[in-house]
Amino acid sequence: MSPVAHRADRFLRLLARSRSGIAAVEFALVLPVLSFMVVGLLAFGAALNNYVDLTEGVRAAARVLAQSAAYPTVPYSTAQTFFNEATTNLTAANLTLYVYVNGTQCTDDTSCSTALSGAEGDPVTVTATYSLCVTVMGHNFLPSCQLSASTTQIVE
Repeated sequence: MSPVAHRADRFLRLLARSRSGIAAVEFALVLPVLSFMVVGLLAFGAALNNYVDLTEGVRAAARVLAQSAAYPTVPYSTAQTFFNEATTNLTAANLTLYVYVNGTQCTDDTSCSTALSGAEGDPVTVTATYSLCVTVMGHNFLPSCQLSASTTQIVE
């Protein structure tokens, strides 16, 4: 074996025994996975927060309609206002609100006023849907996810 080959062989053996860069290599391998998990948890938390906001908005709208005697001429508009105030963190274009008085859908103040007159003891159901995407690092995990919340209260 030539002296150059012998030195190279000896250097490679010493390098193989050295552990000075192992921690950096392990960190480089684990960092992308760990980052992906942290960002995924943040995205899931944001989606969960959106659901809580949606539920709060539905509850507020149903409460207004259940107390319709306080808003006899504009119950739907008032319920819509309370719903919008409770869901300010959500994108309004992705929200849809449905109001049912004793099983009959109402979509404006006139139809809600008519349905609520004499509806004491009848159920008011408010349902809302919210379309959202859960995107983590450019990958959309739920491309057509739609949150939905519903509540029913009795007209006082």
